[in-house]
Amino acid sequence: MLSTADREIGVVLADMGLTGTSGAVYRDGAPVHTFYLPVGGHHFTNDIAFTLGISPEDAERIKVNFGNAFPKSIPPDERIDLEMLGLPEKRKLYRKQVCDILKERGVEYFRMVSYKLREAGLLNKVPAGLVITGGASGLP
Repeated sequence: MLSTADREIGVVLADMGLTGTSGAVYRDGAPVHTFYLPVGGHHFTNDIAFTLGISPEDAERIKVNFGNAFPKSIPPDERIDLEMLGLPEKRKLYRKQVCDILKERGVEYFRMVSYKLREAGLLNKVPAGLVITGGASGLP
């Protein structure tokens, strides 16, 4: 997970779960600060469901199969095959739409992490950066 070198020079570990994120800041090999954010993978899914007017279950399938938090890397005309997911194809759904939604939540997430670090006086004291782990961390 974290290398000894990362823990020595300073790193943030964020364990993103379903409904929240537990975080720890390491410096000199040991945790020096912990925090909690009430944002997890479920929030990314709910954003898709709410914005597109679909069920959370369908939104989760779309997120897992087509999600990406970097919409610039997605061709604007790439469609999501809803039938492949077992969903009725009532409308055209473009992958970039979904990725734009995920990007916005991701930006908010990183702002919250930055705020927690700034609040603790540690924002510029983690040269090894941020490591995100946990069940909801697999989103490209």
